[in-house]
Amino acid sequence: MYRSLSLFVLFTTFSCVQAQEDGFIPQFANETNAISGFLKVPENRNDPNTREIELAYVVLKANASAPKKDPIVYLMGGPGGAATYTIGSWRNSQLRRDRDFVIFDQRGTGLSASVCDDLGSEVFEMVSQDLSPAEEMKALLAAANACKVEMNSVDHDQAGYNTPENVKDLEALRVHLGYKQWNLFGTSYGSTFALAYMREFPQNVRTSIMAALAPPQINYYADFSTNFRRSLHMVFEACTNDKSCLKKYPNLKKDFYEVLEGLKSKPFTAKYNGKPFVLNAQDMLMLVQQHLYSKPTIEQLPALITAIKGGNSELVNRAIAVAGATMDVINVAMHWSFVAYDEYGGGRIKTASLDDLTRYPELNNPGPAFFTPSKELIESWHAFREEPILSEPVSSDIPSLLANGVFDPITPPAYAKETLKYLSNAFYVEFPTDGHSTFNPCYFGIIEEFLEHPEKQPNLGCAASDRGFDWR
Repeated sequence: MYRSLSLFVLFTTFSCVQAQEDGFIPQFANETNAISGFLKVPENRNDPNTREIELAYVVLKANASAPKKDPIVYLMGGPGGAATYTIGSWRNSQLRRDRDFVIFDQRGTGLSASVCDDLGSEVFEMVSQDLSPAEEMKALLAAANACKVEMNSVDHDQAGYNTPENVKDLEALRVHLGYKQWNLFGTSYGSTFALAYMREFPQNVRTSIMAALAPPQINYYADFSTNFRRSLHMVFEACTNDKSCLKKYPNLKKDFYEVLEGLKSKPFTAKYNGKPFVLNAQDMLMLVQQHLYSKPTIEQLPALITAIKGGNSELVNRAIAVAGATMDVINVAMHWSFVAYDEYGGGRIKTASLDDLTRYPELNNPGPAFFTPSKELIESWHAFREEPILSEPVSSDIPSLLANGVFDPITPPAYAKETLKYLSNAFYVEFPTDGHSTFNPCYFGIIEEFLEHPEKQPNLGCAASDRGFDWR
C-alpha cells in the first residue's frame, strides 16, 4: 500500500484578528470553538517566478478558559495524507483541553492545492482486477502519465513538493498565526517532517512528540519486506502462545501460507462498492499488511485469514472496504512526489533497496506495484532529489517524546532507537501490542504529562501493563 500508509495556544490580539480575517473554510464553518482559513505560500521557493498556492488550516481552540500559550501542531503521515480528514478524531480530544490544536493539509493534499484526487481510487480499481505484477505496473504507469497531463494543465510544479518545502510552509503558518513556539506532533512521515523542522527551526519548537519513527537517515525500503515479515510472524507467535487463540486458530501460520499459495491459481472473488474484487495472492498480502497497523486490526487478522480460507466473503468485503477507504486519505500523486525526492535522493543509491521486495519467496515475491512505487515509476515521475545533508541524522536537545508499537510492520522500534541516538533530551515508550498506530488512551495520557513537564520522564507504567490481545 502507498503508505508509511497512517498527528495548543492563546493567540495574541493581533494573531486572533489576522486568523479570523481569513474567514472560515466552508467545510468547517459549523465547527465550534475553531477558526480556519487559507495561507498563501510560494509553490516552489527556488523559482522566483513561481505561482502561489493555498494551504488549508484549522485551529481547534482550547476548551480551557485560560489556555496555555504554546499550541500543538499535528503533522500528518503518508506522505500525502490529508490532515483535515481527521478533524473528527481531534474534536473531543483531551489534547485540546488547555492547548489549541492546529491541523493543516500539507501542500498537494486535501484542500491544499491537491491534484489527481481520483488517482487513489484508480489504483484501487487496478488492484481489484486479477492483474499480474507486470500488468499492474503497466496500468499504474498509464495512470501516472495521465496524472502528469492533469498536473501540467494546472501549471503544477513538481519541483515544489517535498519535505523542505513542507518545513518552510509550517514555519510560514507559525508566523501567520502569531505563535512564538509550538509543540510538534507527528506520526510516521509526520515524524520525518517534525525532525526536518527541528533541524531547520529549532528555536521555534518547545517540544516534539513523535511516533512510528521514520528518521531521514533510514533507507526506508531497504527492509520493507523484512519488516513486514517480522511483524506477521510475531502475530503467528503471539497466537501460538495464547491459549484461546491457539484453540481457535491451531494452524494459523500454516493456514496463511496455504491460502496465499492457493490464491495464485484460484483467486477469491469478493466485492467492493458493489463491484467484484478479485483477491489474488498479492492483494491478500496488502490486506494482511494493513491489518498489522493497529492493535484492533491485529486482533482480527487470524479471523481474516480463516475467512479467506473458508470463503467468508462478508468479513473479506469489510477488510477490502477499509483498505479502499485509505486511498481517500492519501493523495497518491503527492506520495510519489515525496518518495521520489526524500527516499531516492540524499546521495544514496536507494533504488537498489527494492531487492528486499523479492527476498522472501514464501511471501510470493510481492511486486512493487502495490507495496511501493517502483524504480521505473519513480524515475519517470520526476527527477528532483534531496541534497545529501537532508539524509543526515537530526541532532537536537529539544525535549522529545518518542513512541513505537512493537508490531509495527512499516517503521519498527529499531527506527525509533536509531533516532534516539541523536536526541539528547528524549524519552521513549514502546507499546507491546501496537502496530504502526500507537493512538491509545495510555499514549495520550503520557503525552499530556510530558507536555506539562517536558524536563521529566513521564510515567510510562501503563504501556508496560498492556493486557495483551483480545483475539476475534
